[in-house]
Amino acid sequence: MAEQNQPQGAQPGQDGAEQQPTQSREEAQAQLDAQFEELLAGKKTLAEIAGVTAEQVYAVASLAHRLLREGQHEQALTMFEGLIALNPRDPNLWVWKGSTLHRMGPDRVEDAIKAYTRALELDPKHVTALANRGELNVVAGRYEEGLKDLKAAVENDPKGEDPTTVRARAILATVLQKFKERQAQKS
Repeated sequence: MAEQNQPQGAQPGQDGAEQQPTQSREEAQAQLDAQFEELLAGKKTLAEIAGVTAEQVYAVASLAHRLLREGQHEQALTMFEGLIALNPRDPNLWVWKGSTLHRMGPDRVEDAIKAYTRALELDPKHVTALANRGELNVVAGRYEEGLKDLKAAVENDPKGEDPTTVRARAILATVLQKFKERQAQKS
């Protein structure tokens, strides 16, 4: 019988050829433990361990954006949170989560600001995170914080190539105009 001459762990393939021995249970567990340690230490993301590419993450994000446009905010939020679990180092995912939370209404604004803040911890010059957080802070009456973010967004994109920078400029101009009007009324 040919099977008796095979190395331990090797199995015949469908065509009768031998396959390489599979990894032992102990080796597999050791590999999982090492990957888990890398994950906990922040050395690798779940996406890296699972072999999920940025393109795959962004393809799913595209579906989440579609849900968001269709008004399915909870479903979009769930998808963005799942993508963040895969790769918490991607600032765009945090921005998209923040945008979703912002669209969910005034009771989610502080959560949106936290998401934008996390994006800025990952990329301090992210103009969309700066503009969005700035706008929310201005609306919430935290003018100093909001204006600082809006100004930084404009400074990080001086040519106004990003649409959110254009919005940041408009908000800045509106706030400054209102400030001047109030100053004139006080005089």
